[in-house]
Amino acid sequence: MERPNIFDALVTVEGYPEELYEEPVETIQAVEGAAADVPDSGDDETSDEEFLPPSSDDESPDEVSTEEELEGDEEECSPSELEDLITYTTKDGTKWRKAPVLPSTKTKSKNIFKPPPTQIPGTHHVHKPYDSFKLFVSDKMITDTVRYTNMFGSSKWPNMWVACDSVEIEALFGLMLFLGVRKQNMLSTSEVWDPIDGISLVRACMSINRFKTLMSCLRFDDKSTRSARRGKDTFAPFRDMWDQFNNNLSKHYIAGPLLTIDEQLVPFRGRCNFLQYLPSKPDRYGIKIFWIADSSNCFPLFGIPYLGRPIGQDRQVNLGRNTALQLAQPFFKSGHNVTCDNYFTDFSLAEGCLKNGLTVVGTVRTNKRFLPEPFKSKKGLPLHGNEFAYGTTATLVNYQGKRNKNTVVLSSMHEKGVVEAGAPKNKPEIILFYNSTKGAVDALDKMAHTYTSKRVTNVKSRKGQAG
Repeated sequence: MERPNIFDALVTVEGYPEELYEEPVETIQAVEGAAADVPDSGDDETSDEEFLPPSSDDESPDEVSTEEELEGDEEECSPSELEDLITYTTKDGTKWRKAPVLPSTKTKSKNIFKPPPTQIPGTHHVHKPYDSFKLFVSDKMITDTVRYTNMFGSSKWPNMWVACDSVEIEALFGLMLFLGVRKQNMLSTSEVWDPIDGISLVRACMSINRFKTLMSCLRFDDKSTRSARRGKDTFAPFRDMWDQFNNNLSKHYIAGPLLTIDEQLVPFRGRCNFLQYLPSKPDRYGIKIFWIADSSNCFPLFGIPYLGRPIGQDRQVNLGRNTALQLAQPFFKSGHNVTCDNYFTDFSLAEGCLKNGLTVVGTVRTNKRFLPEPFKSKKGLPLHGNEFAYGTTATLVNYQGKRNKNTVVLSSMHEKGVVEAGAPKNKPEIILFYNSTKGAVDALDKMAHTYTSKRVTNVKSRKGQAG
C-alpha cells in the first residue's frame, strides 16, 4: 500500500491556519503597554573599543542616491549655528541638542528602502504545504539526515538495523508536524498508535516500533568525528543543518522594510553546556537563539544560537551590540530599519548601522554613558511627559510611561520628535513606532509554541526495537 502524504493531511486538520499557505500571515500587534525595560546593569562600555563594521568607499549604482535624495541629506544650519544649539555633553563626549535641526522636506536617503530587483527563486511551483516544506528543509538536509541516521543505526544494531530512506525520514518529520498541529504531540506513543482510539493516518505511515527506532537513532552529523569538531564549535552536532536552514530562510523570502531583532528561548532540559536559564521566559530553561525577523509577518530571516562564553576566554563585552551587527550584516545597504530592545541598542550600533545603510530604533538602558543626565532620572518628568534630544545621527526621546519609571528610546530613523494630537497617553511618534514593530520575534516564538512538534522525552518513550 502506498504511504499517504502526511503533508497533504496537514491542511485538513481542524483549526490549522490554511492562510499560512494562501496569503501572508497578518501583522501581529505588539503587546500593549510601554516598552519593556531590562533591569539596569553595570556599564560595560568603559573597557570596550569602538566596533564599527568596515564600510567601502565605493558604492554600487544601486547605492548612489539621486540628486533630489542628496539634497534631502543637507542640513539647513551652519556649523557655527549647530555649535550654538548644543546643550548636553555626556560622559563619553557625545553632544546632544535640545532643538532639532530643521530637516529638508525631501526624504532622506537613509529612509529609502531598496529591495532587491530579482524575483524570489524557486517559489513558482509552491502549491501545497509539502512544496513549502521542501523550500526550507532541502533535499540535501534530508539526504544528510538519512546518511547519519543509517550510520548510527547500523552501529547500534549491526544485525537488526533496516536502512531508512529519504521518503521515510520525510514521513517521520511530517508525522511529527501533524501531531503538533493537532495538539497531540505530548500524547504517549501507545495512545497515538492505539488501534481503536488512535490516529489511522499515523498508523498508515509506519508502525509504532519503526517510529520508536527512527526516533532513537535520528542523527544530524557524523558521531565518529563529533568530538574533534566540538573542540572548535560547541554547536557541532547540529551546525551543518542549522547553516543550511538559515541559508534557506533568506534564500526564499524577500524581507520588508521593517526588521526586528530579539531573542527566543527554545525549551530544552537535556544535556547541553550552553543551556540558559531565563526566569522571565515562560519555559525558563532552554537554548537561546538571537533572531532577526520581518516585523510585518514575523518571518524568521537569520538566527544565531548563543553558545555561552568560550572556555578560557574573557567575558564578552557588548555582546548585544555585536550580535545585532552580525544579524543585520546580510541587509547592509538596503535601507531597512531595525527595531531592537535595550539589550542590543547602543549609540555605536546606530552609527555602525547608519554607515552601512540601515537605521535603528530601540530602547536604551538608562546607565549608558552617551545619555544626557536628565534622561537617566526616573522622576524628572510628569506622568506621560516626554523630552527630546538631537544628535547629528540620532534622536533620543525620554518618556514617563509610569510613575518612577521612564523609557528612553534612540532612533536614527526619525529626525524630529513628534507627538501627534490625541496620541494615546501622549506617546511620541518614536515610542508608537517602536511598540508597533518590537513584537515580531515574540510572536514567532508564540507560533512555534502553539504548533510545536516536541515529544515526551522520558527514557522509556525513546526506547525502541529495530523493525
